[in-house]
Amino acid sequence: MKSTGEVMGIATTFGSAFAKSQVAANQALPKHGVVFISVNDHDKRDVAFIAKKLADLKFKVMATRGTAKALRSAGIDVAIVDKHYEGENNALTLVKKGEINLIINTPSGKKSQSDMRVIRAAAILHNIPCITTLQGAWAAVNGIEASLKEEFTVESLQSLYGHLITER
Repeated sequence: MKSTGEVMGIATTFGSAFAKSQVAANQALPKHGVVFISVNDHDKRDVAFIAKKLADLKFKVMATRGTAKALRSAGIDVAIVDKHYEGENNALTLVKKGEINLIINTPSGKKSQSDMRVIRAAAILHNIPCITTLQGAWAAVNGIEASLKEEFTVESLQSLYGHLITER
């Protein structure tokens, strides 16, 4: 039997619970730094809201050319990063240098899937969270915001729900 490695975070807010779950999965969300965003055409409009929130949380935003164009049209300050086969200033190089702290990527099609496979592998090696859906990106933003507002505590399930067990 294979384990899928589920983890859990319990808190009074979704953001806090999600952030705790990411710590448990050894993918702690960054509280500051640089976010690299590269999304498919369908997600470009919606990712602008996520990028804006991250910029408001003082993250520097970097993106591939197409995503950067969409983010700039939404009024977000964004630096352009080359695709990994285009030049020196590319996401793969920046990941390896430790200059990216969070990746949001929703590729589509064979070419973008294979391009990002290399970047995701590097992200895993360098322990950089890599989010692959907009829903996951929203959860991450909620988690980052929660972690900036409060210090997390650890409580056992028994301390939270022990009364349910003893009432039986």
